[in-house]
Amino acid sequence: MASIEDLFVATRTGEVDVLLGPLAMTEQRERMVDFTHPVAHSGLRIAILRKSDSGLLESLAALVSWELLTILAGVIGTMVLTGHLL
Repeated sequence: MASIEDLFVATRTGEVDVLLGPLAMTEQRERMVDFTHPVAHSGLRIAILRKSDSGLLESLAALVSWELLTILAGVIGTMVLTGHLL
């Protein structure tokens, strides 16, 4: 496998068009190639379809569902039953 420096030389000579990956920008490398879009930090982004304007009420309404109410009733019922038994 070629070293990173060999890949920079291949880019400079035209054998390679683009280098992508964790490449450190140094003064020597900057003289060899053009770092047009250096990335200092990248992370995972999630895009979803926006159905409507989101506000506090819409967010709270999205949290409430029959499944949530069923689970909450079960937890509260278990707490009441356990409290009476103790």
